[in-house]
Amino acid sequence: MYGSGTQLTKQQQQQQQQQQQQQQQQQQQQQQQQQQQQQQQQQQQQQQQQQQQQQQQQQQQQQQQQQQQQQQQQQQLQQQLVRIKGRKLLCTKMAGSSETC
Repeated sequence: MYGSGTQLTKQQQQQQQQQQQQQQQQQQQQQQQQQQQQQQQQQQQQQQQQQQQQQQQQQQQQQQQQQQQQQQQQQQLQQQLVRIKGRKLLCTKMAGSSETC
């Protein structure tokens, strides 16, 4: 009687230990799932950051293009001014300072 009683308590203890181990495993699985979710969130954030960087790069490229266009316009204006000045100088040399072309 005494021997069989101790065997039962041992079995119960083993079952309790197994249950505790299962609970620990479940907790570990939950933690892993949470970590995976966090990783996914981080990946999404990284993707969003990459998209923002791409948008910023595109904006910078557009700004550079606008600057280039402005520079070209300024160059054209300067060329026109030089031509006008050149014509005036030619006129004054050809006709004399008193007459206007």
